[in-house]
Amino acid sequence: MSLISYDDQFDGEKTRSSHSRQKKQLQVSVMACPAFDPIQRQSYRQIELTVSTGPIASGTFGSVYRGRLSESGESVALKRVLQDPRYKNRELRTLYTLGEHENLVRLRYHYYCRGKMDPGKLYLHLVTELFPESLLDLLARYRKAETLPSMLKVRIFAYQLLRAINYMHSHRICHRDIKSPNVLVDESDCRLRLCDFGSAKELPLPGEVAEGGGANAAAAAGVAYISSRYYRAPELLFGSTNYSCAIDLWSVGCVLAELCIGHCLFMANNSLDQLVAIIRVLGTPTKRDLLAMNPVYEKFPLPQVAPDPQLSFPIGTPPELLDLLCRLLAYQPGSRLAPLRALAHPFFDELRQRLPSDKLELFNFSQQELGSADRDLLAALKPSYSN
Repeated sequence: MSLISYDDQFDGEKTRSSHSRQKKQLQVSVMACPAFDPIQRQSYRQIELTVSTGPIASGTFGSVYRGRLSESGESVALKRVLQDPRYKNRELRTLYTLGEHENLVRLRYHYYCRGKMDPGKLYLHLVTELFPESLLDLLARYRKAETLPSMLKVRIFAYQLLRAINYMHSHRICHRDIKSPNVLVDESDCRLRLCDFGSAKELPLPGEVAEGGGANAAAAAGVAYISSRYYRAPELLFGSTNYSCAIDLWSVGCVLAELCIGHCLFMANNSLDQLVAIIRVLGTPTKRDLLAMNPVYEKFPLPQVAPDPQLSFPIGTPPELLDLLCRLLAYQPGSRLAPLRALAHPFFDELRQRLPSDKLELFNFSQQELGSADRDLLAALKPSYSN
């Protein structure tokens, strides 16, 4: 590990900077490790970056800045994460485990540095490709224009998100923080990348652990307070710490619904009200549902409501879309549609016809992604125009 100390504007210190009428920029020269280069991997080289000092995103994880690689001129995102010894951040390891995939944000370099004002602070920096906006930003633009994305775009974006999750789950890695701000998009060509793997963790697949507990519970043990509330699976809201990759499928369902209606489907200010928001759409969970989510939850009265999934969606919403949502937003984690089977759902049949543009790669599945898919599933995934 190379520890770089430079005049750090991010810590408010003196630095080499250039001023423009709009932004202040930081010139950074560091030793960084190139990503996914079998020759250079773990071999550091000098790179130069021009970085805007105002973050384009920030959160508990750290901050993200817009930058440019001096050598190639490529626009990049620089994610800066304080390495807190009390918190296990697996992001770098996850990125290297997963490698490159069509629908995961691509790492260019990583490096470490210490804050100059406080050398005791160690920061990990991830240099990744830069996308124009997040799905949250895109939907905000549509709301301002009082419209929604076309159903074709909904299909294209949802398909790519499911591919990203299927690929991660094929490595038994659960993202654990899928939400519209962590989905990067380029509307000009409809490309999508999933980002922010700071919460990712290796977990069992649905069916490999008894939901809510069981013999393999230790392998699945995690914290219940994970994932953003609006996208948090109900087993987490019920306090389960023995969960599987199925929590991602719930979150994908929430993002898909958000794409369709322009805002989050379930919104509340606390966990209990979040459950109530879910129940208003999906109805009251049965005793079997509750046992599947968390068999040891502390019982409290739930409102008795009949399911009405169409209540939140506009007239004319395709029935196959509502069916897919119902299969993803299932109370029982083991009943949620696996991502590869979700990709074969009739909602995506339109994409399997020849599209106007061949620029977007939707069907270039690797063997890792297909796993042990049977013949019928492979046939359902295949576009109609392929040989």
